[in-house]
Amino acid sequence: MPHDVRARATLEVLRGLADGWSSPWPRRQIAVGQWASLSPIAELPHPLLAKAAEQFGSDPAQDVHYDVIASSGQLQLEEVRCGQWRAGVWTDADGVRWIVAAGLSKGNHQDNDDFYEVLKARVANKRAPSLLPSDDDIRLLKRETAAAAVLRAELALQQVTADLLAVALTTGTASMDVPALRGRDQFMRVQLSWATLAGPDYTCEELVVQFNDIQRPGSDEYWLLATRVLTSLAPPVQDWDASSNSSFSTMCDRGVTAQRLTRLNECVATDVLLPAEPGAVSHFTHERHIARASVEGDGLRALCGVFFVPTQDPASKDPCPECTRVHSTLPSVTS
Repeated sequence: MPHDVRARATLEVLRGLADGWSSPWPRRQIAVGQWASLSPIAELPHPLLAKAAEQFGSDPAQDVHYDVIASSGQLQLEEVRCGQWRAGVWTDADGVRWIVAAGLSKGNHQDNDDFYEVLKARVANKRAPSLLPSDDDIRLLKRETAAAAVLRAELALQQVTADLLAVALTTGTASMDVPALRGRDQFMRVQLSWATLAGPDYTCEELVVQFNDIQRPGSDEYWLLATRVLTSLAPPVQDWDASSNSSFSTMCDRGVTAQRLTRLNECVATDVLLPAEPGAVSHFTHERHIARASVEGDGLRALCGVFFVPTQDPASKDPCPECTRVHSTLPSVTS
């Protein structure tokens, strides 16, 4: 998969940009080396970085070329100007544009801290290669590329899930094939059913999801894809009940599913992933399973029957009324 070719700063350049940030948050992350939290690097809120990404954007055919910086030697860095700020951009063999030098133009180029003078000194001392992207820079770029691929896959899955739900609301059932994250091979098949349930004193809707023909059951890839399907259909995570690791169901008031489809279509139209909604109550479950599930992201079944992944501090939520009722009927254990 091709990388994002927009101009991006090297980690060395980011460490040197002490001033000019429109927000203090990136500077804090840079100070402690939290590089992954800064992704995508090409969108960081600094005027010089934004100018470079504008000048050297996603489509190289639209690049704006000014002068090659004379003092950059064989690197042939292209110049970016933003007020008093200056930057030098180098293009690698994959077409990725790297901001490898940045600083302020000072004292009519007579100041030792002047951007051009500093660059000239590094080139003259044969330290120009040290300006180029490091192994850490390349690793971060590859991580961003992989994350972008996953995001695109989730957005595509969200779109087909919206289509699936629309069909189920009309016909009662629908199914679709889900491709693997990499390649076009089928990873699993999703079967969805929707029905209105009525009793003497209630009317509700039920969604039942069955994941079939799973290529790698229980893998991280399965859970990522399955979670995106379930979140798209019904965002409240604690509303889903699981009869197995591949069969899920949820109930809601009548008309809510159609409202959710409207919201889902809005997210599809704007290329935004529909966020999961954390639970509003804390559930009761076997204490010996909680620590492992919290670390590994495994699902647990609560006393009330709900299937959930413990990700929140239970003390911050009111206890589930049904869990509380069931717990009160259990025999007490005395030592």
